[in-house]
Amino acid sequence: QRFTTNKSCLILWIILNSVLIQTSIYVFKDGRPQRLQNGFDFRAELCGQGKFVDRPYLYYPNPATDINVAFCVQQCPQSTGPLICLYQTNGIPYNSVYSKFCYVQMQSKPVGKYCKPYEPQNKLALDNHLLKFDLRVKRYVSDIYNSLDMIGLGAILISFLSFIFYIFIRNSNLIVIYMFSIFIFIIGCFAGYSYLFYREYQLELAQNCFTGIDEKQCVGDRGYLYRIFCYVIAVIGGIYLLTLIMIAKRLRKITSFFITVSQVVDILTQIKFIPYLLLLAAISIGGLILIMVPHGFTVADIVIIPILEGQIDGNKVKTMEFSKFSYAMAIYDIFMFFIWMFFLLGFRDIYISYCLCIWFFTKRKDTVKIPRWVVFKQIFRYHLGSVVMYSLVSACVTFPKLIMKSFIKSLSGLPQYSNTVRYLQTCCKCMIDFYEIFLRYFSKHSLIQVSLTSLDFYISSKRAYGLMFRNQDKISDMDQMQEFVVNNTKFCIAFVSALFVYVYLSFFEQTVFLKNNTKEIENKVIPSLVMFVIGYFFSAIFQGSYDITCKSLIQLYLIDQEIFFGEKRYDEEFINIVFQNYVKDDQNKYIIKSKQGVKIDQNEIEEQNYNDDEMMIKNKIRIIPVKIQKIII
Repeated sequence: QRFTTNKSCLILWIILNSVLIQTSIYVFKDGRPQRLQNGFDFRAELCGQGKFVDRPYLYYPNPATDINVAFCVQQCPQSTGPLICLYQTNGIPYNSVYSKFCYVQMQSKPVGKYCKPYEPQNKLALDNHLLKFDLRVKRYVSDIYNSLDMIGLGAILISFLSFIFYIFIRNSNLIVIYMFSIFIFIIGCFAGYSYLFYREYQLELAQNCFTGIDEKQCVGDRGYLYRIFCYVIAVIGGIYLLTLIMIAKRLRKITSFFITVSQVVDILTQIKFIPYLLLLAAISIGGLILIMVPHGFTVADIVIIPILEGQIDGNKVKTMEFSKFSYAMAIYDIFMFFIWMFFLLGFRDIYISYCLCIWFFTKRKDTVKIPRWVVFKQIFRYHLGSVVMYSLVSACVTFPKLIMKSFIKSLSGLPQYSNTVRYLQTCCKCMIDFYEIFLRYFSKHSLIQVSLTSLDFYISSKRAYGLMFRNQDKISDMDQMQEFVVNNTKFCIAFVSALFVYVYLSFFEQTVFLKNNTKEIENKVIPSLVMFVIGYFFSAIFQGSYDITCKSLIQLYLIDQEIFFGEKRYDEEFINIVFQNYVKDDQNKYIIKSKQGVKIDQNEIEEQNYNDDEMMIKNKIRIIPVKIQKIII
């Protein structure tokens, strides 16, 4: 009999989505995405919009003196010397002969929609201004907004690659080719990303070092960050290749398990369609969030601020002050994107594990029928709260869990007699206790126990952890290897999709549908990173189906072994053979083998032909003299 699990999480889920709806209404009403890319002049009017539609660039006449004075120009000045004047309310510039609001123009280079001067002092002042948090975020989000059509094409590429790999892994004859191609793709992506980050470093160098001054003074922090990423990715790629060589035998052994899983997927047709349904939901939610976030970052108020005397009439200018509340809403929207993605993944996991539990614990598996609508009804009726709990836990504590786990593992590897180690353990006792009592239990295995036992998420997590801990010598390597292969597939698809977006934005002049100029996308790495995150979650919807199928089979097999003591009451023969061979291979590693045998006297081990009474008498005869001797002494 099933019970409703984690009811309180349903209430929290309703509240979170209600807030999301309210924020979406607010940002769509007050947000103006045109504010992202286009700069605004001294009257807070956008360049390239309205009466300044023919003046898309923002020019700062004297940033070293007063950075608040800026106006729109048709193109960045290509020479230094002539006068350039402010314009009046109607947009007509002042007369350069009679007006005092004219400046000596400086040769500049367009960077995005801003004119950056070559002169070092003014360039430094403008760089510091553009590196302010508000303007930096505005420019980064602008790069994302101008690349929306390319991100959409990347999502189509993700769906296609996910489907191709999904077909590959479903075919038992192509498992080896599938694994080999994944690893080759990832190694190629490491090499490609290392080169592209070095290319970004060279572009920063060419863009900022106008006058041939020392590289260390002009390349900037972002340029050095690109160069560091280039070296780090190259090193990680080398470590990854060495890791593959070291675990080649273990990867070869896991292929039999993947073949078994592909057979189970072919039998259970109910679990084949769920990735396609969830992919449509993920595209809808991801598209909505991707449009909401740029709108949220553009909610601003127009305020009047004072400037230096003599720069303009009244010595005051208008500027846009972006709302801090809008930043909070945008961050909340991003957080809800992760919550929704984990929710969809959790729903897929509990759906597949529910079907597998019914199939596994049925005697005649060839006759079992699992209607899809029945499974959906059971999940929505009883276990939707557990799915919400899983999504919240995954979004909030996944990274803290990994950090704490690695820290605790590193502490346990240090000498425990050291006072320094003991001091660190004492200082971090709260963190260690929090991990041991709470965090270590949460994993994908929890939802399998929820679907099997209909218990709350935390209790199911502890049960799943106990089951896996008791049998870690048998199946820990199996679980780790299959998860390694599946995660590599997800990262491969995410890498390829991000690489596609970056290469297109770097080597083509216009985007496909929106026809945006790619030269005005200042930082092409940002849209690529967004594409990587989307690619990882979208590919996880497909490839994670095999991960949860593997984990479900492992748990169900162990439960069958523990409850029925290896009677093979429910597990199929082809499943049992794979598990037995895998465990047998692991046990053979621990057998002590020696070329020199032990000399044993055969007479000492031959069984004597005594009955029970004679053996008792013989033993008493041996023991009594010894006792008498002790008493005498």
